[in-house]
Amino acid sequence: MDPDRERCDRASLVWVECERRCGDRVTTDVRCFIASLPPKARLQLQAVRQPWSIEKAHHWVLDVACGEDDSRIRTGYAAHNMAILKRMAHNLLRQDRSLKVGIAHKRLAAAWDKNYLCRLIGFDPKSI
Repeated sequence: MDPDRERCDRASLVWVECERRCGDRVTTDVRCFIASLPPKARLQLQAVRQPWSIEKAHHWVLDVACGEDDSRIRTGYAAHNMAILKRMAHNLLRQDRSLKVGIAHKRLAAAWDKNYLCRLIGFDPKSI
């Protein structure tokens, strides 16, 4: 890998300063990025914010719909395995368009209705 070639592909240095106010307390966070985007503030700010909004939305759904923050699973690989299963369930529920309700209600519907659960995971309800 040629370090000089790598530097040539970089178009800008991005400096993002975030300020958060909570009551009388003010905290400031500064982040720096080297980017290949053209030096346009709106474009670069969108690139900085986009991954965080996706991550935040995903964790919020897992916490609210699955109660992930209240989980007491701590031994071995159980927490990791449950996180994978919850992500898979979240993806299946999100893709389902048959019910016009939120993820939490779809989870309850899958728990209560065997036919709905079978449709979600791709089984024929009559085969069970």
